[in-house]
Amino acid sequence: MFRVAGLYIVAAWVVLQVADLAFESWGVPDGALRYIWITALLLFPVALVLGWRYDFTAHGIVRTPPASGSEDLSLQTTDFVILLALVAVTAASGLWMIERIAGSRDEPPTLRDVARTIDPASIAVLPFATRSSLADTTFFADGVHDDLLTSLSKVMAMKVISRTSVLHYRDSEKTSPEIAGELGVAFVLEGGVQQAGNNVRINVQLIDAQTDGHVWANTYDRELTAQNVFAIQTEIVETIAAQLKAQLTSDERRRISRDRTDDLEAFREFTYGKQQLDLASFAALRKAGEHFRKAIRIDPEYVLAYASLANTLASLAVTGAITPAEALAEGQAFVDRALELDPSNAFVQAVRGRYLALADDPEADVVMKAATLVAPNDVDVLSIYATYLRIERRGEEALAVLKQALDLDPLSAPLYHDLGRVYLWLGEFEPALESFERIAQLSPGNPYAAHGAATATILSGDLVEAARW
Repeated sequence: MFRVAGLYIVAAWVVLQVADLAFESWGVPDGALRYIWITALLLFPVALVLGWRYDFTAHGIVRTPPASGSEDLSLQTTDFVILLALVAVTAASGLWMIERIAGSRDEPPTLRDVARTIDPASIAVLPFATRSSLADTTFFADGVHDDLLTSLSKVMAMKVISRTSVLHYRDSEKTSPEIAGELGVAFVLEGGVQQAGNNVRINVQLIDAQTDGHVWANTYDRELTAQNVFAIQTEIVETIAAQLKAQLTSDERRRISRDRTDDLEAFREFTYGKQQLDLASFAALRKAGEHFRKAIRIDPEYVLAYASLANTLASLAVTGAITPAEALAEGQAFVDRALELDPSNAFVQAVRGRYLALADDPEADVVMKAATLVAPNDVDVLSIYATYLRIERRGEEALAVLKQALDLDPLSAPLYHDLGRVYLWLGEFEPALESFERIAQLSPGNPYAAHGAATATILSGDLVEAARW
């Protein structure tokens, strides 16, 4: 039996090595190799049973002789039944492996393969490059980039791809048309930031994805102050809106200016907080809260810092790090202060709705839905409402909001996580599995992908695939 086990392991290793080399030339996806692994593991007990109970001799298969050596070794009826069962198991495993490998050639389409209608007033703002050696420049450039995206998203006549998705293209070697095709936009904005002492240079160029030609470009050299930085961004927003033939209303101009701070240090702390939110762990959420508190101490009238701090506490409550009562006790004051500073801000209203939900107030739905109507391009607002609808088991409504958010943020793993969970609750296991597989594509090693996919495959009855996940 030990000899059979050793030979089986060696043979399996050879098969896997050959398959690993051959699959690429045959055009079989790398992921198909896992099915050979699973089959090899399934057949290992079969090989052990054969090695323990039977011997293969020149005269055929015989039973393994007992220690006394006096028993008849010819096969009995029971042996034929066992051998037939083992052959059936081997054949079934082989067929399963072949079907899976064949099916892997036709994997669900990746995000870049999904055909979409391109909105002529759509744009992706790529992460800004940094062109100075100052350690803080990268954080500052990220802050400028994030604030520009926030400002553009307030222009309702435009479709603006969210920050989560465009960050996938930081330092990418792909061309602007390739990136635009994957994100489904007509234009791409590239830019860079350079700091030198008390001065800052921001250069931007707007590219038509269809022609790969420059539609507009400019370089801004100013003294490094919050007022100058935000004035540059406002000019960029107005120019882009004009180039995309999207009218910027007076109300939208007002809302863009109301969100901001006049202090660069507060802006920096707010940016640090946003970057911690991207990590989404308990520790990162707590660090985000610390940065938002610092931003508030520096600028007590920073609307988005109050709303973001309250939202962070609500996220800690949803994930179980603190109780809803603790979030309400601490966070409600920040919500109230944000409302006092700017009651018309859609993100502030969405966070207010989140706190109403924590308090089981039925008005929560009305408030959050109204916020999505005011800011249909704000993924943060849409995500808050979608999460609320999912928790309330209003699956069809949640799907509609999530699909609206994914159109603006097509590479967001958190949005696909919510989408998959909604599909699970609706009993639609195949699209649920596709959602969690998308997370695995976007964020390899993400445990939410494995957990969600395992749940989807368990509920659909595919236990072998569930075990792999």
